[in-house]
Amino acid sequence: MTRLLPPGTGCREMQIGEGGPVYPQQRDGTIHVENKRHERLLRQVGATPAGMFAHSARGWRCPCGHLSYFRARCGRCGGTDLEEESP
Repeated sequence: MTRLLPPGTGCREMQIGEGGPVYPQQRDGTIHVENKRHERLLRQVGATPAGMFAHSARGWRCPCGHLSYFRARCGRCGGTDLEEESP
């Protein structure tokens, strides 16, 4: 089984041809495809393999040592003097 990401944010399902099988979007946002031919056809219209793009998030380190992904304040001690940390 292959997991694909749909081509657009509003795409909830993808269908192979007129009257063909419909692949609904799963709870994790991916489309599960077991047929290799269908996978190839969906990739031709813009679906991409899941996990193809690396996620990087900026974080801010508090003097108490806690890493926070929200810039406003530390979630552990409530401090506001956070320094940006590169991913």
